Amino acid sequence: MAKSLNPDEQAFFRAIEAADEDDTPRLVYADWLEERGNADRARFIRLQVAFHQSQDQTERETLYAAAEKLSNKHAKTWLDGLPDWMSKSAYFFRGFPSLTVLRAQLWLRDIEHLRTRMPVGRIAFLSLGDIAEQVFTSPFFADVRDLTISNCRLTEPQLQALTSSRFARELRNLDIGRFSGNFSREDNQLTDHALHLLADSKTLRSLRSLDVSGYFNKMTPEGF
Repeated sequence: MAKSLNPDEQAFFRAIEAADEDDTPRLVYADWLEERGNADRARFIRLQVAFHQSQDQTERETLYAAAEKLSNKHAKTWLDGLPDWMSKSAYFFRGFPSLTVLRAQLWLRDIEHLRTRMPVGRIAFLSLGDIAEQVFTSPFFADVRDLTISNCRLTEPQLQALTSSRFARELRNLDIGRFSGNFSREDNQLTDHALHLLADSKTLRSLRSLDVSGYFNKMTPEGF
């Protein structure tokens, strides 16, 4: 049975989104969970946060194994209440389920529900189809801080919808790089013009990192 909603928990989720690169809200949430008897969930978050922060390989292996043990025991319960498409493919990152979206239609359909169950500030799209503009201009897109658009045939008109969206003002990290070494037809379809769209954007003022790797001669030094 899906858990009931708790206003305090919703506030934690929004705080985690707002400070995505800071682990403090995650650890405070872990303390809150432990105070309410959810010690394993709290410990799991702390273990994954520590894994993310550690630079020591031996320590990382120990932390990973301990977190995996808890995940194997509790993941089904922790994913309860999430849409089937997500719970079947989710993995945990820094204590929370990843939001990797196979089809943008699913995000549009379920995002209002998802944000009541988890932080939704980090998202990776694997397919946008012809509804990219609907995604980027959705009020719920304002929660996103870290965005990856991978092999989505992203076009420059679609990118323009992102760079002009008022709901993209809090976006901090954007990855639109090519991941296919053999120039798949699924690759994002971007050229130097995309760089100008990004540079001229009046809404992406909070952007701290941009990955456009893998374009070879599609994006040139002159474009930067």
